[in-house]
Amino acid sequence: MEEEFEKGNLFLSGLGIFRKRTGCRWRLDDFIYYEFEYPKIYAKAWRKFAEDHDVPLLMGGRACHPLDLLQHYRGINQLTEDIFERPEKTKAISDVLVEYEAMRAMKQAMIMGAGEVPGAEIIFFVNGGPPGMPPRIFDEFSWPYAKKSVDLFVERGFRVRCHWDNDLTPYLGTMKHITDGLPRGKVLPDLEKTNMKKAKEVLGDRVCILGNVPSALLVYGTPGEVEKCCRKLIEDCAEGGGFILSTELKPLGTRKRKASGPLLNPRKNTVSTNANALNRDTPSPLPPPRGGRVRERVTSQDLLRLE
Repeated sequence: MEEEFEKGNLFLSGLGIFRKRTGCRWRLDDFIYYEFEYPKIYAKAWRKFAEDHDVPLLMGGRACHPLDLLQHYRGINQLTEDIFERPEKTKAISDVLVEYEAMRAMKQAMIMGAGEVPGAEIIFFVNGGPPGMPPRIFDEFSWPYAKKSVDLFVERGFRVRCHWDNDLTPYLGTMKHITDGLPRGKVLPDLEKTNMKKAKEVLGDRVCILGNVPSALLVYGTPGEVEKCCRKLIEDCAEGGGFILSTELKPLGTRKRKASGPLLNPRKNTVSTNANALNRDTPSPLPPPRGGRVRERVTSQDLLRLE
């Protein structure tokens, strides 16, 4: 694998390992189709949907933090060992992955219509990695690459929605520099488990923050519990502006969801997504898979799968 990497054949080597381990019969022409042809078909369908229904896209491209990718490539245990036993190699591959992910995300956004289709200029940037990192490890292995990625996107005219996994309350003092050197209104931190009241105190004079009604509460909680949680977030974070009430992640287990009412009821002065509109007789904007059949309806689940 290392020899192939040095020769620049990382993709072909990785494809060979993937096929050997999974027994997948994935073909090169399938890769060419989904890499070069399908994105244009996909973007054309969503462009038409946005124009016909006068709605912006949630994002144009998606990128991941190097530690998030390495967590998948190596596993949490192995990545943790790499950070302590092979720190320079971990940093070297992180530098490569920052540029690779930035290139792919900006390419996706341009295909989706950045500069023409509202929302296509947004990059959804996922910051993951091993949970519970000591501040020293975060400052050395996570933060530099997050900041470098955000700067790359904004300097090239994109806006960035930064989704931060895990509870990052201990690192807020570092994260407040996320907008250093950048124009206002270009970065939106999306905080999953972080203490929102503390985040507002530390970040509130620098950047708008988004979050973070627990997904488990939406699935298993009661409407009253959800409303109580929403009211607390509003009380803690809304004063002075710069706060968007949202969920920590998209809710899972929709069959058991029973608390969606307050968030979907526009008469309750809470957030409304006009869920009924998603189930009208609307042609699906989703292009069919190769050799597949066009679906006749778009549902809320279709749109959730695009996140």
